[in-house]
Amino acid sequence: METSGQTFSRRWNGFAAAIIVLVLAFSVGSFLHQVERIQTVSKATFESRLHLFRQFMAVSSAVVAVMRDRFLDAYTDPHFDYEISLKPLPWQGIWQAETLRGTTTGALTLTPDERLRRELNAADRMSTELNTVLSYSPEMAWLYFISERGFLHLMPQAPVTQVAFTPKLFDRAYWKQSVPTKNPLRRVTLAGPYEDIGGKGQVMTIACPVYDGTAFLGITALDIRISTLTDTLNIGVAAGTSFLLNEADRLVASQNSVEIPSQESSAHLQISGEWYEAEDGDFQLAGEVVEGELWLIHHLPKKDLYLAAAADSAGIWVALLLTAVLCASGFRMLALLRQISLMTYHDALTGLPNRRLLEDRLQMALPAARRNGQRTALLFIDLDRFKPINDQYGHAAGDWLLKQASVRMRHVLRAGDTVSRMGGDEFVVLLPAIPTPEDAVAVAEKLRLALETPFAHEVHGPLRISSSIGVALSPDHAREAGELLRFGDEAMYEAKKAGRNLVILFSGG
Repeated sequence: METSGQTFSRRWNGFAAAIIVLVLAFSVGSFLHQVERIQTVSKATFESRLHLFRQFMAVSSAVVAVMRDRFLDAYTDPHFDYEISLKPLPWQGIWQAETLRGTTTGALTLTPDERLRRELNAADRMSTELNTVLSYSPEMAWLYFISERGFLHLMPQAPVTQVAFTPKLFDRAYWKQSVPTKNPLRRVTLAGPYEDIGGKGQVMTIACPVYDGTAFLGITALDIRISTLTDTLNIGVAAGTSFLLNEADRLVASQNSVEIPSQESSAHLQISGEWYEAEDGDFQLAGEVVEGELWLIHHLPKKDLYLAAAADSAGIWVALLLTAVLCASGFRMLALLRQISLMTYHDALTGLPNRRLLEDRLQMALPAARRNGQRTALLFIDLDRFKPINDQYGHAAGDWLLKQASVRMRHVLRAGDTVSRMGGDEFVVLLPAIPTPEDAVAVAEKLRLALETPFAHEVHGPLRISSSIGVALSPDHAREAGELLRFGDEAMYEAKKAGRNLVILFSGG
C-alpha cells in the first residue's frame, strides 16, 4: 500500500513533470513563433529593398535613354550654338574641347569634320539636362557620352589629369556589350562593378547604344556608386545578409561588405519571392532587379536564424521559468501543508485515518444520522495472533501484514465508511448511516471473513490471523461519541474473551 509520503512525492513529481512539459511546450511554441516572425520581417525588408532597387534601376535606365534621345535631337539639328575649339594636349596624346560644358577629350588622331562637330555640339547641348540630373542624384558618379570615333564627353566637369579619353574605354564591358554585334536589339545594358578611372571608387555602369538610323554613333552612360547600392542594402532590419549578384555571378554589392556564399550562382536562384533552401542548406530569398542581368539575394544561415529566435524568445522563457518555479514552490508549500495535515490526521504506516480524524467524523456523523432517522455504528477490531507473527518474523513482516489488512478492510466497506487505525493491531470502522443492528453485524462478519483468509507473504508464505470485533450503535447503545467508543471497545473485549474470531454486538447499557 502507498504511504501518504509516497502519495505526495508521486503527486509532486507529476506536477513538476507537468510544469516542465508546459514550460517546454511554451518555449518551443515561442521559439517557432520567433522563427516565423524573423522570417516574415526579413522577407518584408527584402521586398522593400527589391522594390527600391527596381525603381532605382528603372529610373537610371530611363536617364540614359533620355540622354540618348536628347543627343539625337541635337545631332539631327543643323543649328550649332557656337564653334567648338579643340586644344591639343600632345603630352597626353589627346585634345580637349575648351568651349563645351563638361569635360570633353578625344584622340589626337581624330580628324575634325562635320560629323565630329555635330557629335560635339549634341553632347554639349545634352549637358544642360545632365547637370540638372546630377544635382538631384548624388548616387551617380558620372554621366557621359563615348563616341565610336574616339572621344569622351563627361559630366560633371573634371580635370583632364583626373579623367580623359583613352582607347582603353573600348575594352570596358559596357562598351563591348553595346556594340552592334553584341547588342543587335539596342537594349540598355548593365556592367560592373569595376574601379572608376576617375577615382570615385567602385562603380557600376548603365549604358544605352546611340544610333543615327543604322549608324552606330556610341553610347550614353551613367556610373552608379557601389557605395550607394550598399547603403540601400542596409535599409530596414533583417536577419541575414542581402547582396546583389550579376549575370557573371560576380558580387556587385553586399550588406556590410559581407562575403557571399562561394557556390552562389544565378542559375540556381528561385525567384518566387518565397524562402527556399540554398545550395549550402541555408534559407534564401531571391528577386530579379534587372531581367537576366541583376538579382537581389537575401541569405539567412539557419544557425543565425535559430540563434536570433532563441535570443528573442529568451524573455518569454525566463518568464515561463519563473512562473513554473513560483507555481512549483506554491504547490510544494501546499504539499507540505497537506503532508502536515496527513501526519496530524492519518496513520503514518497504513495511511488510514487516525483516532483524531475518526472522532471528528464521528462527531459529524451522529447528528446527521439522527436527522435522517438512521443509526451510526462503530466496529472495534482487534487482530488475533498478530503479535506472535510480529515476534517470529520481525517488524517488517508485521508492518506488511497491517498494510494488507487495511487494504482488505477498505475493499469490504462502502465509499462513505471510515476504517481507522487506533494503534498497534487495533482498528475502528465507522458506518455513518446503517439501517439496523443486524446490518452492522453483517458488515462486521464480512470484515471478519476477509481477515480470516491467509495473507500470502512472498518470503514467509501464508500468514494466518483472525479478528475479534465489537459492535456498538447510536442511538441504540449511546448518543454521545465518547460513550459509543467505550461501548464498542467493551464489546470487542467480550469477543476476545469468548474465544476470538467472533463478532459481538454490545448488549450492556
